[in-house]
Amino acid sequence: MYKIVYWIKNIQVKQNLRVIIDAMKKIVVINCSIAKTAEEKEYKNGGLLIYNILKQFTSDIVMANMQISELEKLPNASDIAGVVISGSDKMVTDDDSDRLFLENWIISLKEYKIPLLGICYGHQLLAKVFGGEVDYHPNGIELGSAKITINDNGDKNPLFENMQLNFTSYVVHAQSVLKLPQNSICLAGNSHDNNHSFCVDGHIWGVQFHPEFSYDVILKYTKSETQRLNLKLNTKIHDSNDGVQILYNFVKIAASSTQV
Repeated sequence: MYKIVYWIKNIQVKQNLRVIIDAMKKIVVINCSIAKTAEEKEYKNGGLLIYNILKQFTSDIVMANMQISELEKLPNASDIAGVVISGSDKMVTDDDSDRLFLENWIISLKEYKIPLLGICYGHQLLAKVFGGEVDYHPNGIELGSAKITINDNGDKNPLFENMQLNFTSYVVHAQSVLKLPQNSICLAGNSHDNNHSFCVDGHIWGVQFHPEFSYDVILKYTKSETQRLNLKLNTKIHDSNDGVQILYNFVKIAASSTQV
């Protein structure tokens, strides 16, 4: 077994960083967002966006679509350093055999204490799997850029290391985690959604916002959704790449778990 050192420069911090990864293990990205047209591929492709960012930090990464035929081929738990579950235009409350298969796979990983990160749909899915409540938000869709506030618990959590307590990220969601899982802790929220981030058992995280989205991606996504839903966006979309730090932090967490 051997170690690989990856140097990362200027990812929301001002010094060179390196991540030590156990090269025998993989970070797995579950892509739950399947673009149906060439145009949608420019913004409705969250798993690929996550994969491409994480590739800057480690080559030990694989991706599978949320389809039983692909999920069945995922590495064994002993060969996984961490898992990231993407967003989706599906709803966690939908009747979906692929989602049910993924839920059972997630449950099977828990005993191994593998770091898990769910984003948007993935955030809601993890909350549901571990006993939380997910449904349509009573105040409707949250769309565009949003100010997220990290609370005292989040400020101490490694997922938010080197993050400002108030930062801007991007959001596209109609459903939310209305009730957190038992034994979880809330890490961040805002005026629309109190549960923008949570942690369960110190190795399972959810974030409702999209750390993988760029300014260009959210502009295209917002344009599509406002037209589809006949909405008028009343707030300006702000340029931000604050979320990349969170993805980098998760890679560090996954790397640390392989050294135990």
